[in-house]
Amino acid sequence: MSVLAGCVSGVARTPRHMLGTENCTRTSHRDTTPPLFSDPFTFVGHDFRPLVSTLLTFLFARLDYGGAFSLMRKHRINMNLLHDHAPARFLSNVTSFVTQVDNVNHVNLFLTDLQ
Repeated sequence: MSVLAGCVSGVARTPRHMLGTENCTRTSHRDTTPPLFSDPFTFVGHDFRPLVSTLLTFLFARLDYGGAFSLMRKHRINMNLLHDHAPARFLSNVTSFVTQVDNVNHVNLFLTDLQ
């Protein structure tokens, strides 16, 4: 029988002193575990901003404005970066941006984020 079987409520019917689990403490999982997402870019102590920025640079180079827009929207990155990364290149490919985004509300979101 497992040493931790006495810690699981309702599973073991053997008294704890017979299982060797007298030192087993029952603490709330919520009290000891840090929040899974404390920041949209942080997952238990890992920062994903460098990874997202690298991926965005790759998508900008491929002129994949639809993929970059959805990634920026998911990670709550200011849409102004679409233009500011390479302004001349973006302005020459505005039609590509509009066809790739293909949602009027998303185009409006981009336009309202411009500064």
